[in-house]
Amino acid sequence: DLEVLNSRLTIVVPVHNMSGRLANLSEWLDEADSQNVSVILVHDKSDDTTGTELLKLLERKNLLRISLIQTDSQSPGLARNCGIEVVDTPWFSFVDADDSVYVSSIMELLRETEISDCKIGIGSYVSCNLSTSEETLVQPPAGNSDALALHLAKKMGLWRFVLSTNSFGDIRFTNHKMGEDFLYINLVL
Repeated sequence: DLEVLNSRLTIVVPVHNMSGRLANLSEWLDEADSQNVSVILVHDKSDDTTGTELLKLLERKNLLRISLIQTDSQSPGLARNCGIEVVDTPWFSFVDADDSVYVSSIMELLRETEISDCKIGIGSYVSCNLSTSEETLVQPPAGNSDALALHLAKKMGLWRFVLSTNSFGDIRFTNHKMGEDFLYINLVL
């Protein structure tokens, strides 16, 4: 079955100055591989040992669907652009190198998005108050585009999106070092 071989989703991960902080990334890469998800790690030249640690991580994991791109763009958006350039799956998503990622939840969002015949999926997430340890489920409002726009302005999170490559694969990030995610999603929406 060709569907088993072909990934439906690529997750693009910019990585910059993350020396000693790759534990979260390491944790979810195996799940990505077992869920048939491609991952493009984009190492944006670091001032520390991130590059060496990434190579060791990939060597240790030895996973087929994980690839590494080296760049020197010094911008999270421009690093993501390098990843978008080589996406070859029908869908793509973004996460940051320090995110805790639940690949099975992203794949469930992707299935729901496809069933709904949509070009964008926007997922929920759990927010944890570090003072009280109270957890809150944050969900996008359904059916009202004004409420959704306001919700995203307050609780953005680029990692909440799955995007159709056919529809959005040509959109690129600006070179801004902050707020580039808001600008990108504004172009998408």
